[in-house]
This record gives sequence, structure tokens and C-alpha cells, in this order.
Amino acid sequence: MARILLFGYFGYGNFGDELLIASIKENLPDHNLTVISGNPKETEDLHQIKAISRRQFWHDLGSFDLLLVGGGGVLQNITSNRSLFYYLAAIKRAQSLGVDVYLMAQGLGPFKKNLCYPLINRGIRSLKGLELTVRDEESLKIANQFGLEADLVADLALSYTNYPKRQKSDSSKKVIGVSVKEGFVLETCKWLQSFGNQVQIRLFAFHKEDHGVCLEVEHLLQNAHTIKMEKFSDLQYFSDIDFLWGMRLHALVVAAAMGIPAIGISYDPKVESFCSEVGFSWHNLQTIPKEEWIRSGDASKLIKRSEKAWDLFRAYREHKYQANKAPGHSD
Repeated sequence: MARILLFGYFGYGNFGDELLIASIKENLPDHNLTVISGNPKETEDLHQIKAISRRQFWHDLGSFDLLLVGGGGVLQNITSNRSLFYYLAAIKRAQSLGVDVYLMAQGLGPFKKNLCYPLINRGIRSLKGLELTVRDEESLKIANQFGLEADLVADLALSYTNYPKRQKSDSSKKVIGVSVKEGFVLETCKWLQSFGNQVQIRLFAFHKEDHGVCLEVEHLLQNAHTIKMEKFSDLQYFSDIDFLWGMRLHALVVAAAMGIPAIGISYDPKVESFCSEVGFSWHNLQTIPKEEWIRSGDASKLIKRSEKAWDLFRAYREHKYQANKAPGHSD
């Protein structure tokens, strides 16, 4: 049983990242898992798994067999250079202590070319030789641009198997799901207003920071209410929606996994990339969509690629186990 430390943007109120932990826990039941979390108690309560703080992580890192940088888009500098350098430094620290590092289903980039770009270029290239799988075609291109070898898989949330089944709404009105975040253009709410009172609108706050934006939208619409996505039981609110208009990547991932038609709002290349691969229409922030853009999509190919991520990981662990087995040792 390997002692695996899960590293990502966990414990910061982002439900999409918590779905990644749920998928990892589900797919690695035979390993000793610990999560590095911004809120260890909250992570332990939600996932029933051991969690440690980021401060404690620097002291305890050497006691683990593997640092699993598990899913998400942490290797980019759109959020900040500081965040990227933090993750790169942690990976280097693990390597210096003899801890294996596995970069799993990563969303690489985008990378802004600023004053720090020469350091960023060197830092990303220094990952060469590490096991790397990426979640989309765009990330694979970026990996190749930096001289990194990578296998194409898909977002780990697609391999989560406990999504609720779709069901028919009790209401005679159509139910529209909406996922927005900071940067959403309120002017585009005219499209939702055009449905009048013939629909119910369910606004999903996938990140704690989305709640305020959802309330702003709610105040502009009839028959709208906001749901904070905090527990896995909250996924039930997706089961009866007719379609999703989504800005958050993992809201679109949930829709695809559950077979819900959707339209993506592309604020980041990862949204456009996912929509293109799954078959959803998408548009930029300033564009008002049209009903004919609503498509069901097909997640089957991506689900298989997500499952491939686990096949590759298990093969890697088996190879490491055999390589580390002492001559003449018998289990």
C-alpha cells in the first residue's frame, strides 16, 4: 500500500476540485491517501480522508512514497506567477527528498509571456522525465512545446461514478441550470429574461466566490434561485435540469457526465477545449447565445480517456513496485 500525498487546489471552496478528490479516492481504494488542503478539517469531513495543511506538508513530505499532482489547472500563470512557482517548488522539493512525483490529468497553461517567462520556461521544462498525463488536446500541445512527453487522458471528474441519474422535473416549467463566475457579463442575462416566467432557473455556485455573482444574476430574473455546491448530494440538483448554460469547467463536466445538453461560456481556453471535444457549443463572454446552440454532446470518448488515466497510473505503480523489489524478496 503506497503512501500517496494528493496535491492540488484542494480545500479552497471549489467544488470542481473536490470532485477530483472524490474520483481519486474512488479509483485508488487500496492506497493510503492524504490530501494537502487549504482547510484540512473541511476536507476530512467532506471526503472522510486524512488531510494536512500546506504548512505541514513541507515538513511531512519526505514520509510519503508519491506526490500525486492530481488533476486541475495548477500549472499556469494566469492566476499568478507566485502560484505557479509554488507548485514547481513543491515538485522540486519532493524530488530532492526522493519522493516520486506523478502529474496526472493536468490542464497545462495558459502561460502569459511576462518578465518572469524565462523562469517559467525553465521551470516547466525542468519537469521533463516526470510521468505526465494531460486532460485535453490544448494541454498536450503545450506540453510538446516545452519538450515534455505526455499521454492524453481527460478530466478526472469524468471517471467519478456516483453522479445521480437524470429524472424528469416535477414542474411543468422547463428547468435551466446556469453556472457563472467572476467576469460574467450581466448584459447577457437578456437571453434568460427572454424565457419569461415559463422556466425555472437554477444558479450553481461551484466556487464560494461565485455566490455573489449568482445572487446578482438571480435579482435580474424571475423564478431563479441559487444553489451553493458544497456537498456531493448537491449534484442531485442537476438531475432534472433540461440544459445547462455554463461558465465553470466542472459544471460542464458534470453536465457531460450526466448526459445533460449544455452551452459553454468560454472565459478560458480550457472551456473551449472541453466543449469542442465533448460536442457542446460555446461562445465568448460578450455573445448572447441562441436556443439552437443547445447540444447534448457525447462524453463517452472522454470518459474512456479518463479511465485510461487510471490504467496508466496503475501500470506506473506496478512498474515502480517491481523495480524497487529487493532481489530474492517474497511477498
